[in-house]
Amino acid sequence: AKQAKDLFGDIDFNTNIKGDSIRKDVRRALRKSGVKELNPDYLENQLKAVKDDLKKTVKKMAANPEQADQVLDGFTDRLKARTDKITKNIDRNDVSKAIANNTNLSKAEADKAVDQYMDMIDNAKDWAKEQIGNLEDTLQKAKQEWQEIKHKALVKAEEASQAAARSALISFFGLLIAAGLCCWAGYFGARKTRQGYEA
Repeated sequence: AKQAKDLFGDIDFNTNIKGDSIRKDVRRALRKSGVKELNPDYLENQLKAVKDDLKKTVKKMAANPEQADQVLDGFTDRLKARTDKITKNIDRNDVSKAIANNTNLSKAEADKAVDQYMDMIDNAKDWAKEQIGNLEDTLQKAKQEWQEIKHKALVKAEEASQAAARSALISFFGLLIAAGLCCWAGYFGARKTRQGYEA
């Protein structure tokens, strides 16, 4: 349990999106659109969800080390599904409509706001993909170490059980020998006594 927590518990995951400088009125407009993927906080919230899921996964692994492989595989599957969501392209027309319908910007200002948002979101997505890629690499290395630790633990357990089995076998033979000696001594003792009577 401690080894799983030591290996996976120190893995950090950065969730702070850089370069997020969207105008307040544009930010409000995107929120009002009702399209969650257009919400400027959507990407950062997805990354925070990954971080929370990672923490929960580590706790589960520490609490149930015998199920650690399945727990980690479940996290990896969820991470892949979340990555697909994060990297899904945002429709430029949806952004244009959201800004046009929910702000008083002129067409030129709206077009500029759309360009700025699309640049920001593309950069943020690239950065998010990089962070997730780093996390996957770190998890892969930690998983390999975990397999080695688990293998060593199993070998030690096997050696311990073999040693215990040898010890039990030795004890058993010891008891058999002791019992045989007792019987032998008893037999000769009885014989000597009988000889004494016969004499």
